[in-house]
Amino acid sequence: MDPAEQPSAGGTASLVYADVPTRVIAYIIDGIVIFLINLAIGIVLGIIGLAVIVGTGGGTNWFGSVIWALISLAVSGVYFVYSWTNQRATIGMRALSLQIGNAPEGATISGMLAAGEIDGFIAPRPPSVVEGHPNIGWLFPDPTRAAKDYYKRTEIFPIMHLVAIRRELYEQHRWIAQLLYKGFAEAQRMAYQDLHETAALKVMLPWLIQHVADTEQLMGQDFWAYGYAPNVEAIDRLLRYHHEQGLSKRQLTAREIFAPETLESYKI
Repeated sequence: MDPAEQPSAGGTASLVYADVPTRVIAYIIDGIVIFLINLAIGIVLGIIGLAVIVGTGGGTNWFGSVIWALISLAVSGVYFVYSWTNQRATIGMRALSLQIGNAPEGATISGMLAAGEIDGFIAPRPPSVVEGHPNIGWLFPDPTRAAKDYYKRTEIFPIMHLVAIRRELYEQHRWIAQLLYKGFAEAQRMAYQDLHETAALKVMLPWLIQHVADTEQLMGQDFWAYGYAPNVEAIDRLLRYHHEQGLSKRQLTAREIFAPETLESYKI
């Protein structure tokens, strides 16, 4: 069943992201809220610390300052971690109507989209309500043209899939990474060859050869490139977005996520 048509059991999280400036404003609001919370805690601790100092005749209350710093750090962590792990919007997100939560039980994405309960969604398949609905359409009127224009401007073809290996298996058999890469690359070579077969088309498209020729004119013969070197810029861009949206603690590089054995080219 298409995920867009599958009823929710009330446990599937849906995250509504806004544009970057809006999210920045939400973070600023959250920062102000955390500052006010920490200020209130600091005032209370200050009063307690002042009482201690006056009562003992002591000097600067370094212990109170350390406690305040630790509590401030804990408040910031709890504020965001609780919101993210429990799928709850922060105060800044709520102020700007950015929601994070579960779809109602029994609801479908297509139904919510048709009813105007959500503004849009990203999925590998379009919902059934796209065609013929007066208020629903594609984000880009001509997706293919928009994709080609993006490639012309950036020479980036967004990553479709990746292959991962369990670390413990890789550590035991370091050769497995390059062997796996060679296998996929050989399968790709055979697929490219099939696309150019004119005697008996391998795909049920009447103008397949012309489609292939047009694609190669725009993107080159290796238009679905595998490996590190052809994709380094696209992957670095992906990792930058991944970090900016809070999905990784630091910004990784493309070289870091590739097994070293797959970084060099080879010949079969």
